Amino acid sequence: MQEARNINSENERLASIYGGNFAFVKTYQDSIEKYDQVTKEELEQVLVLIYKI
Repeated sequence: MQEARNINSENERLASIYGGNFAFVKTYQDSIEKYDQVTKEELEQVLVLIYKI
């Protein structure tokens, strides 16, 4: 149960960075799985830049 709360909290945090857009959260999660040579922080920053464009 706590794990689900942690996941939801992280998803909410990410969504708030991306203007409430959960599509960016999904893209972030998919990218983490696909691009293991890039850190989570780097992926988050890249998506922030893309979101701001």
